[in-house]
Amino acid sequence: MSAPDRYRPHPAVLDVEARTPAAGARLPSGWVRAATAAARAMGEPFTPARLRAALPEPVHPAHFGAVVRHLHAARVIRPAGLALERSPDGSTRPVRVWEAVPEDDDQDTAADAAPAA
Repeated sequence: MSAPDRYRPHPAVLDVEARTPAAGARLPSGWVRAATAAARAMGEPFTPARLRAALPEPVHPAHFGAVVRHLHAARVIRPAGLALERSPDGSTRPVRVWEAVPEDDDQDTAADAAPAA
């Protein structure tokens, strides 16, 4: 079975492939809205693991990685640095830390990007 056959088009699914080709997943729109709300409710910089703990289980496990890329492309979150995260086996690795973009800051950015009439 090829990869495109695994995902069936559904009206409640956002296709992020045109915007972010490396995401390679179709994300359920309700789940994306839950991820957006969870990211904005964090209140402080967070790692993808903290975001994952705040979300319900997705339809496909790959959606966890794709939703971070989607939220970044949609300017809901922005990078805030790196942190060391310890895994259950005891090893430590650097992970990206994200922060929510304030909603008023997002509107200012959109206004700056709009061409002047």
